[in-house]
Amino acid sequence: MKPTAYDFKEFYATSIGQHTAEAVAGVIAKWWPDMKDRRILVYGYGMPYGAVFAGADRVVYLMPPDQGAFPWPDDGHNLVALSARTALPIETSSLDGVILIHSLEFTNAIGPHLEEVWRILKSNGRMIAVVPNRVGFWSRVDWAPFGQGTPFSLSQLNRYLRDALFTPERKTTALYALPMRWSIFMRLSRLLEKYGRYLYPGLAGLHITEASKQVYAGLAIPVRTPARLKGTRVLVPTAGTQIKPHMNKGGVQ
Repeated sequence: MKPTAYDFKEFYATSIGQHTAEAVAGVIAKWWPDMKDRRILVYGYGMPYGAVFAGADRVVYLMPPDQGAFPWPDDGHNLVALSARTALPIETSSLDGVILIHSLEFTNAIGPHLEEVWRILKSNGRMIAVVPNRVGFWSRVDWAPFGQGTPFSLSQLNRYLRDALFTPERKTTALYALPMRWSIFMRLSRLLEKYGRYLYPGLAGLHITEASKQVYAGLAIPVRTPARLKGTRVLVPTAGTQIKPHMNKGGVQ
């Protein structure tokens, strides 16, 4: 069963959830340090990362209908809405950046989802995808959102991105804190986040990848009509109610 928006809210209210938000937000802030005049979409569950986007021209939070949503923030105008992954209510080529978190691992329509993200990004737009690591510790615990859904290897994620006409630009890992809720591990979480990549490389909880939009990769290339198709019988509509065969002498239309 997929986690709901309230399951995510409950997780991020815990000490380990706050550490998770801090670790991921640190990567986003490092990669996108200047948010001035930028338009950003956060899809999935991104409210714990809202502080990273301070100074942006506009930030919209969309959540998938199968996870539900709730109004946020509590002390201001609501910035959250529901939207299907494959039909985002946003104009084509209108956003500077998209963050996908708690999204790709909970859908079977990964390709169409990424294609829709490609559509709404500007020609120089960037996307950051945060997904659970298939071999990481966190993909094995069912009390955290990263242990539910489908985890990814880095090669799998890159393949999906390239198929959707994105170019992976840089990558990193995060969440080296151990998935244990004992207080002693909570106190060690920052230390493990710093040195975990040296102690147990490859076992981080999350893959984080930034990708750029390929503008020209999807342009159609004109193809001449093969000679063997010339003279093919085709059906064309007439002014009446009947459709009759017509010989196309110049090729198929």
